[in-house]
Amino acid sequence: MHRDNHTSEASRIWSHPETIEHFAQKAPDARMIARLQSARPDTRVLDLGCAAGRNSVWLAERGLDVWALDASLAVVGYARKRLQPYFATPEQRVINGRMDNLSAFSCCYFDFVLAFGVLHFAQSMAEWERTLKEIARVTKVGGELLVSHHSPRSNLDGQPLAATAEAHVYRRASGRCQILLEPHELDARVGQWGFVPVVPTDEVTSPTERGWRVTVRGHYRLEVQGCVE
Repeated sequence: MHRDNHTSEASRIWSHPETIEHFAQKAPDARMIARLQSARPDTRVLDLGCAAGRNSVWLAERGLDVWALDASLAVVGYARKRLQPYFATPEQRVINGRMDNLSAFSCCYFDFVLAFGVLHFAQSMAEWERTLKEIARVTKVGGELLVSHHSPRSNLDGQPLAATAEAHVYRRASGRCQILLEPHELDARVGQWGFVPVVPTDEVTSPTERGWRVTVRGHYRLEVQGCVE
């Protein structure tokens, strides 16, 4: 019940209009722009945890074959409205669902998967691993994965994150749990699913309202069969 309460709290936060608008106003991810600004129009991209569509809209504006998924129904509705000018059926392009269940997509479907600020919201390493298994399944061999993931050196609420009994799972001051990984740990974890770094994984530190965030940034290519059974 404790965990369910915090899951419900997170859902309410992501459904708040001010939160949605905040993410809608954020600029598209710079690494995505650098990698995909010259991509062919038939490039198929999954925006996993699309939030208000800041990256999906940028991709759609350039004619890419973009698909998106988010667990928040309010966020999905907002993103669908933003994508209406580009797709006849935006309700099919932006899916309400869990990141560890990509059954809406067939094996080896995507050239690129974007996972910016979403994987660390898994509530257990089992959920995190299910998500990576799904990402590997829907990614083509030679396809790429761009990740932004929080490090345990973050201090998001002005208070140290509390370790839990499960490795890599930390509890925030609000009681919400997150999966937090260092660069070498992220490389090792995604490597188990056939992804290898395209460039060295790095990190950036940025302030939050009460503390700071250390973001680990990975760019990977799938080098083994992506259809994992």
